[in-house]
Amino acid sequence: MNDRIALTFDCPPVAGCFTTLHLSITLGEELPAGCGLAVFWPYGFSLPQLTRPQFPGYVTAKAASGTVLKLSPLIINERSDHEYAVLLTSPGPLVAGEVLELVHGDPSAGSPGARCSTQAQDSMSVAVHRLDLQKSRHVPRLPESPVVVVEAGPAVAVRGFATPVLGRGEKGRLQLVAEDQHGNRNARFSGKVRLLGVGGLTGLPAEVKFARADRGRKELEFVAERAGVHHPVVSGPGGDLEAGPVVVEARPPEYRLFFGELHCHTEHSSDGSGTLDELYGFARDTAGLDFAAASDHMSFAANCPPEHGHAAAHLDYDLVPRAERWRATAEAARRHHRPGRFVTFLGTEADSVGHDGHRNVYFPTDDLAPVELPSWPPPRGFLAQWAKGRKVLVIPHHPPIWWGAGVYHGSKGLSYGDLPEEAQPVVEVYSRHGTSEHLHNPRPLRGQIPGYFVQDMLAAGHHFGFMAGSDSHQANPGSSRTEGGPFKTLQYRSGLAAVWARELSRQAIWDAIFARRTFATTFPRFVLRFQVNDLFMGQAGVVPFPRRVRVWLASPVVINQVELLRNNEVIHIFSPGGHPMMPAEVEGELEFVDERPTGRPEDFYYVRVTTRSGERAWASPVFARPGRPVSAPF
Repeated sequence: MNDRIALTFDCPPVAGCFTTLHLSITLGEELPAGCGLAVFWPYGFSLPQLTRPQFPGYVTAKAASGTVLKLSPLIINERSDHEYAVLLTSPGPLVAGEVLELVHGDPSAGSPGARCSTQAQDSMSVAVHRLDLQKSRHVPRLPESPVVVVEAGPAVAVRGFATPVLGRGEKGRLQLVAEDQHGNRNARFSGKVRLLGVGGLTGLPAEVKFARADRGRKELEFVAERAGVHHPVVSGPGGDLEAGPVVVEARPPEYRLFFGELHCHTEHSSDGSGTLDELYGFARDTAGLDFAAASDHMSFAANCPPEHGHAAAHLDYDLVPRAERWRATAEAARRHHRPGRFVTFLGTEADSVGHDGHRNVYFPTDDLAPVELPSWPPPRGFLAQWAKGRKVLVIPHHPPIWWGAGVYHGSKGLSYGDLPEEAQPVVEVYSRHGTSEHLHNPRPLRGQIPGYFVQDMLAAGHHFGFMAGSDSHQANPGSSRTEGGPFKTLQYRSGLAAVWARELSRQAIWDAIFARRTFATTFPRFVLRFQVNDLFMGQAGVVPFPRRVRVWLASPVVINQVELLRNNEVIHIFSPGGHPMMPAEVEGELEFVDERPTGRPEDFYYVRVTTRSGERAWASPVFARPGRPVSAPF
């Protein structure tokens, strides 16, 4: 006979709000002495704690019969302490029919309750396991384990995402999304918003009405009739929010600008939550992204051993074969891929896999078979050898972070040269962890070590472009808000990867990343071009002196400064407003002529944009070798 489990709440779970969870377990058969119940509370809720009754997440337990119960943290071994779990035991056996009640966020002694996850999700589990304390931890959860649905809160803003670059006469899209205070889409929103600054974008009304049937999202079409820069604004809950800029060129542009997020985790990572469908749905319908990927830990490695990485969110995590997770990842990428509308990539976080530091690996198709590792730990240099001759994209991330020695995290920061440059054309310069550009960044990472920052790798002579992402573990790529879930290292807003590609297709995005036609942003959707003489961002070649640097920028927010860096040193600050102490309303082209040769065999230039609110963007470097003077290209 199965144990019966019921879950009730003091108030319905709403993202970021407090509630109390009452878990009632009626034993279907005896729970012998030496056994216990492992209870995993929903991921992203207040961590369960047993010692501070006035603080969030306080957990208590009692038996209807009055039998003495003991609660303790669930610790399986020295590597695996489950922060979201408690272990319930009794000095003697608990008989069939006994009713046990556990309360997460018990308010009786002053606790405010348990704070719900800030990420709205439909399938957050409360996993309950019968556990023999003398045997293996890999036991399936009880079939009656309940699922929690966390709803979005009230809409506090309506955010807009407009097609950023068009030719005159072409059609564009404006997506409108009602958000709660944590960046979730409120599917129950109804109301009106006004559209301002839409002259020249024919077809956009002055007012848009949301009905319940819209599920918090509207998509409008417009025609770009007038060349120039347009700044459509959505005026509604939360005030006036720009949905642009929209740059309309006189002719159809050779390259279009697309925004995406390739570094996000789901429940297929042991330390993540949310389904693959929720990840892609969030990216497309809430964040308004053009492309996305799930990058779960070691999901491509069929024979990666159990307990690799963080403790799982429930005890039966490793009972699901990794090959099945990989097939599910590939099927989800295939299911959500819509060329011209929304592009997906098959990907995984490959952790160290024989190399120092963290890297993600992506593939141009969604039919790759699971990878069989030759051994565990894998041999030194495994990823480089395995990638040889294959079409793979490797993207290093948070290169200066060191969280501990060993196979999983590596014994030091990332060594970019461990893999050939042709396999890893870009580096993630920013994520929710912080900024990896240089030591003493305004948004520093936790656990960073000197010598492994992006500027250090550039100074060593490596060639790569810039990307940004989130590394979120809650299936919410491109979220507009700062909540990073339960991890203390995820402190900031999600970054975005901006790509100049010929069209919205896998191959075109793939080609653009390998050409390094990319820039990174801490979230704002700038339109940013950068070139040195004839070389566009990411390119390398001969550039004689004097070198003419051109930056073209349109911004949704006020710019504080635009800096030009050469060989990691700021050599010019553009001040189009005229006063170096005043923020600039940057629009259009900025120019600078570099007339001072350095004597180096190669120089690298890149642009850093900083807004008044502290957001940033980085254009991929141009790598310039001195050469024989030629006639000016302009």
